[in-house]
Amino acid sequence: MNLVYDSCALIAYLEDEPGAEEMETLLSDGSNTGFVHAINLCEIFYHVRRTHGEDAAQAAYGAILKLRLSIREDMDEGLWQHAARLKADYHRVSLADCICASLADRVVGQMVTRDRHEIEALVAAGACKAMFIG
Repeated sequence: MNLVYDSCALIAYLEDEPGAEEMETLLSDGSNTGFVHAINLCEIFYHVRRTHGEDAAQAAYGAILKLRLSIREDMDEGLWQHAARLKADYHRVSLADCICASLADRVVGQMVTRDRHEIEALVAAGACKAMFIG
């Protein structure tokens, strides 16, 4: 299964928050192919740097690299317009989450997230598929 991890799911894993055990299971399942968008990596980096400092941010990035996720940097017209449409229609969803959802659509996969409150509206409308952890 193709799984696209958003920043809160990876932060949960890195910081041993609720959902960390589910993340460990998903990440270790060899039948899954994992993806993360560079925009979501940016969110993780600034979150960890703001809360724990530069060294911790670099360590978090290094830990993510060891997960062997495919880091995507797609920002072509199709992806950014899809993300922009989601953001326009579902205002409460962050732009980074809209990019994650758009990437999940592109790779015919599911978004992995803890953001129930924001993402459930997308799922209910059929705008994306998501797996909720935590």
